[in-house]
Amino acid sequence: MFPFHLLDEKSVSGLQSIQLSYISFKPPLGFKGFPSLRKLDLNLVHVNRESLEVMLHSCHNLQWLSLVRCYLDGKLHLVLSHLRYIKIFQCKTTMVEVHTAKLDTFIFDGHFVPIILNTSHVENAHIWFFKAAFQDAVATLLKGIPSVRNLTLHARWLLDNRHSFSNLRHLQLLMNLKTEDANKIHYAVSLIRAAPFIEKLEVHFGGPHHVWFSDKGYVAPHLEQHEYSYLKNMHITGYKGARGQLEFLIDVVENAPALESVTIETTQILYEDKIDNKIRDTWFEHAATAARSFLLGKISPNVELCIL
Repeated sequence: MFPFHLLDEKSVSGLQSIQLSYISFKPPLGFKGFPSLRKLDLNLVHVNRESLEVMLHSCHNLQWLSLVRCYLDGKLHLVLSHLRYIKIFQCKTTMVEVHTAKLDTFIFDGHFVPIILNTSHVENAHIWFFKAAFQDAVATLLKGIPSVRNLTLHARWLLDNRHSFSNLRHLQLLMNLKTEDANKIHYAVSLIRAAPFIEKLEVHFGGPHHVWFSDKGYVAPHLEQHEYSYLKNMHITGYKGARGQLEFLIDVVENAPALESVTIETTQILYEDKIDNKIRDTWFEHAATAARSFLLGKISPNVELCIL
């Protein structure tokens, strides 16, 4: 239990940083918060939503907040005008709503929930939705953080997107593929098309060995031509020669007139690729050769192409 009885009024008002782990936090009646607090780090702290809101009620100067495995079991509603950094990791919230003037970094890892960031600007957002469909993930992001400039998104890609990220400049997609998803990757194109001013694209694929050279099942619909006018750099890892990956590559390189460099790595960095070394080397070589062959003539000679 947090030792409130050891803190007098002067101590409470003077605290600027608090880091708590493996403790229960229940403020006493009449507690008025920490008015000078600038940084709060809670890791596996037993605190309910009501107690947390009481704690933060008068933290008008709070700039940095991290909540890791604090099981709130409810809506998290924060009004913190000076907050610049917030991390919410596996907290079992039903909704996240944050009101602040300007946010530098927002990090969320957990089940799909509505996210609303009432702020004029979000510089960096890192979103990891557990078992969320692409359409759900994008819909909630667009509602909550349409102004984000740099986005890292990890979700399962199944459905389409018809919204817009007009401020997005750097997009990083973390795509853990299952065999049945290998030829649905083209849906990721819809998110890139929703960012008309995107300049840098990273796609990190992960998945089982069954995805290698997958050409089964679902056939991608014809994609209407769309120009990625500002895209300069594309970096892909975990390339396995699947049909969907190849279609994705070709669509981007054929429609990016400002493209300067393309890097394609067969090495999987998202998760460990557990296959025999000899088989892996052979597959890597075949996938790289096929990618180079298909891109030949489709990519401008002025583009720096690196296939590893």
